[in-house]
Amino acid sequence: MLGTGSVLPPGRVTSQQYMEALRPRKPVVGKSFEEWPLLDPNWVEQHFGIRTFAYDAMFPALEKLPKGQGGIYDGDLAVGAARLSLENANLSGKDVDVLVHISCTPEKNYFDDCMRQIVGELGIRHDVHMVHQNLGCAGLAWGFREATLHALAREDDAVVLVVASNSPSGFLSRETLDNYVEAQKYFKWSWLSPAVFGDGAGAIVFRRNGETGRGLIDTWSEVHPEITLIDYPAGGSLEHAKQENVIRQLFLMDPTAVKEQFVSLMMRNMMELRRRWLQFVEPILGKPFDTNLPVRWYLHQANLFAVKSAASAMGLPDEKVPTNIQDIGNTSAASTLLLFDADRRSGAVKPGDLVIFMWIGAGVGAMNGFSVVVA
Repeated sequence: MLGTGSVLPPGRVTSQQYMEALRPRKPVVGKSFEEWPLLDPNWVEQHFGIRTFAYDAMFPALEKLPKGQGGIYDGDLAVGAARLSLENANLSGKDVDVLVHISCTPEKNYFDDCMRQIVGELGIRHDVHMVHQNLGCAGLAWGFREATLHALAREDDAVVLVVASNSPSGFLSRETLDNYVEAQKYFKWSWLSPAVFGDGAGAIVFRRNGETGRGLIDTWSEVHPEITLIDYPAGGSLEHAKQENVIRQLFLMDPTAVKEQFVSLMMRNMMELRRRWLQFVEPILGKPFDTNLPVRWYLHQANLFAVKSAASAMGLPDEKVPTNIQDIGNTSAASTLLLFDADRRSGAVKPGDLVIFMWIGAGVGAMNGFSVVVA
């Protein structure tokens, strides 16, 4: 590992402002949608622990400036984080051999157009090997696996740049808000889909043949196609976009499923980490597994209370499990990179320190995984 970088938009929105703009209703069995009561403005903070969001939009108007006029979109965040990570590694875009980008909020949906801005603005060589992954909160697990596979396939000292970005503010407007409100008739917690996510990006740079004993030691992940955490029902070839299904052209999250699965899948990560440690980690570190050994445990920031519950269930020291969701919201696959970069820059994590990443999130239904990294 050579360097990290992260960016957040300058704007912050309180959870109360968010709720006042969304005006979500609480489903009540036996009553019509119009009879559902409005939720308390403190509901998101009480249930998700989020006080403020990193969000590039104006409230309560729910307006976002156009790209080129000051609006910050997914590609801008990705480029900003990637540039800082390369600077931190004392490299330039021309040094990158493999580029991996993880985002489910790209500025354009098709032909990996998101890569065009990253490659162009960073001056990356046009023969770079590129991988874009349209995945959610656990996408970094696949991102790290892709980085490893493509680096090992080369015979040179390949430089791999992994970028994760999230820009939900580009998907929420007064018009789409009306659709989320309307969708509550069919998906009772649909209003939560835009209510927990924030804007941000993180990036990390690896070199294939780096210093022995440092960097990415082990990565593991698995999928659960039978579990649906987030759906985007319409807009593809199965149900192509049209006026009649505009309500279904939305990111719809199932918060109940996330709540039910978070701790159990984190425990699954821990079980697999313990199993693989002896074979893949201990030969490099020379130390048996111990929850106190890592300086930091970076758990995906889905919900402040879920993170704390999972950490407690896994027996992790509270002071070694940092959080940022309370200040910036759930930044999807970027959340743990944002935490890692902040800790490296503050000195909380120093060269040679061991850290563990753990994720669950949407992708092929649901996915979970972990990575063992020496800073």
